Amino acid sequence: MGAWVISICGIAVLAVLCDVILPDGNTRKYIKTVVGIVITLVIVQPIISLFTSSESGNWIQSGGKIEIQQSYLNHISQRQETVAIDNVKRILNDSNIQVDNISVVDEKIVELRLDAEQTSEKEKTVNQVLNRYFPNYKIIIIWK
Repeated sequence: MGAWVISICGIAVLAVLCDVILPDGNTRKYIKTVVGIVITLVIVQPIISLFTSSESGNWIQSGGKIEIQQSYLNHISQRQETVAIDNVKRILNDSNIQVDNISVVDEKIVELRLDAEQTSEKEKTVNQVLNRYFPNYKIIIIWK
């Protein structure tokens, strides 16, 4: 913001100098027109830069630059995984399926260790719960 104000002031000073130095005539008229256009562009430049951004995501403005906050996005992603893991444990334990361990092993891979005997009913319940909370993950289930 400060650099923008300084730019406007600098252009205004140049416009005044041009007005004082240039002689009367057609040249002065054209120079005043060009300087007016430049001043207009400098004033409108921050508004134009808001609409010409090609990336999307969460943004924060700092030091005249717009940067994506990747660390914040990673934190939110980890938090979502933690909540999903807690919900899966709770739901499976409520369904009398004892969860020994559940973890996100690698990006988009969930490993579930169960302290229960495998039955078709339990397998169906486990798959439904995991697909609900981890829809785009590869799922590895290890039964007792």
